[in-house]
Amino acid sequence: MVRVFSKILLVLILCMSSQAVFAETYQGIKPLSTLADVKAKYPNATFRQNKPAWAQEDDIMYSITGVGISGEIIIKFVDLRPTWTKRSEDERVNKKIRELYAELAAGDVNESLCVDWVRWVPDSPFPIGRLIAKYGKPEKSGFADDDFSPYTAWSSKGVYAHLSDDGKRVIFVDFTFTEKEIQADGKKK
Repeated sequence: MVRVFSKILLVLILCMSSQAVFAETYQGIKPLSTLADVKAKYPNATFRQNKPAWAQEDDIMYSITGVGISGEIIIKFVDLRPTWTKRSEDERVNKKIRELYAELAAGDVNESLCVDWVRWVPDSPFPIGRLIAKYGKPEKSGFADDDFSPYTAWSSKGVYAHLSDDGKRVIFVDFTFTEKEIQADGKKK
């Protein structure tokens, strides 16, 4: 019952908080996949937790490397345990519901982290023409706000490519999910 309830909560929270309307995945890493799901997909990989300066209380990031993985996969997860902890302490909420939130907040980290987005960093930059051949003409191009590096994006597909200074080579690719993908994956769980 608690597992079902937690999956329902994940779907609701992610659907409500999702700003993305995109449609691609990387290596079959799906929305709502847990850290346990990803570890099962890559049982012999090395998982290293990153702590980016911008990370908030509910942001957890892992880098994944290993034999058979091209380059590095970086996944940002959402950790719902801080939210559940706050809700378990809210006196306005029914006691049984607070107890359920407390149980969820104490849950295993491997089951409590949910994929938010995926980044692929190839071993070496590759020509942008490969992404154009796969996804078509980019829908948007420009310079990133944080470091003024060039990028190109296929917003309708959730693909964002960070480019070399000359704009000809891909440094890394970000993949995000649509609400429909999140809802569809939530129904399968």
